[in-house]
Amino acid sequence: MNIQDILAQKNYTLIDVREPFELQLDGSIEGAVNIPTGQIEARLEEIRSIEGPKLIFCKSGGRSQGVSSYLQSKQIPEVFNAGSYIMLRHMIA
Repeated sequence: MNIQDILAQKNYTLIDVREPFELQLDGSIEGAVNIPTGQIEARLEEIRSIEGPKLIFCKSGGRSQGVSSYLQSKQIPEVFNAGSYIMLRHMIA
């Protein structure tokens, strides 16, 4: 399943792993949950409790790839790297 297919289903959760100051500078996507990369481990159970696909994104896609791989290694289901904020924002619009 690719990101466009998931977005078409509309039953996903967006997880923005950027830092709060980045959201202030660059903006955010309405409805996205902000869990900065440094908080991922401490919030694993919160993430695990999210039902449906979890689309992870950041500014350029590097952090989201690392976080996606980490969450998958922790057996969290339906985790997808959605890449960069800018590309994802255009796909949703």
